[in-house]
Amino acid sequence: MKLLAGLLLVAFVSTVTPRQAAAVPLLQLYVEGATYNSTSETWEIDLPSTASFRVWTIGNVAGPGGKGTLYDVKLAVSWAAAAGFPTFTANGTTAGGVGSYGGYDDPSAASDPTQGAVVTDGSTPTLGDGSSLPSHGQFGAGIYWSEWSLGNFDKTDSQIEDFSNAFPTAPATTTGQINVYEISVIKDLPGVLDVHFDAYGYYEQVTGKKVKQQFVNAPFSHDASVKLVPEPATLVSWSALAVLAMAGATLRNRRRR
Repeated sequence: MKLLAGLLLVAFVSTVTPRQAAAVPLLQLYVEGATYNSTSETWEIDLPSTASFRVWTIGNVAGPGGKGTLYDVKLAVSWAAAAGFPTFTANGTTAGGVGSYGGYDDPSAASDPTQGAVVTDGSTPTLGDGSSLPSHGQFGAGIYWSEWSLGNFDKTDSQIEDFSNAFPTAPATTTGQINVYEISVIKDLPGVLDVHFDAYGYYEQVTGKKVKQQFVNAPFSHDASVKLVPEPATLVSWSALAVLAMAGATLRNRRRR
């Protein structure tokens, strides 16, 4: 009986297929403190106009579904032309500004990125093979955009996971690269400013002696947007100003007596 039980156990184990980890997108975006909107499939957050914020560009270098180094990664920012020409500044930092956030470690600070010119012709960013970046309804007529060059993603010192639906629990392994940028904006015109972010780059597919560039972008379900809302101004009514003026005049008259 023991021999039979052992054989049955071996047969059972040999037929069980090991569970495979779910693939993680090669590029993803996240904004610290944002909430995932399942309708727009976008990480969204509303902030005061004067606030800075941290945007994560997450590269799956060696995690589930990873393809190795991601080359010439770019981060695009787009906004409505009606908002004029806001000035964006992006400085390299780390997650949380201290190297960790929400259980994710980010030991290597990103370098300050290089920003290109503002594009105003209603076009869409172009990938290295000449094709257009798939649009999530964020480009086209009436949309301005610019892009930062982030360089290559080849580190595996950060945890990665699928950043969609909700902020994910950090896995135990370190298999990717997280580049974090502290972004500040000086608005050109008053009012609300909606800015949207996209990420794209390529990996090299090696077949024998041939190397082919495969261009990729963060999926629609892994976009990020920030709404910069004017802070409530301190409103002083004309009647209040009149009262202050009258009080000042009365005080001056008393001093003259």
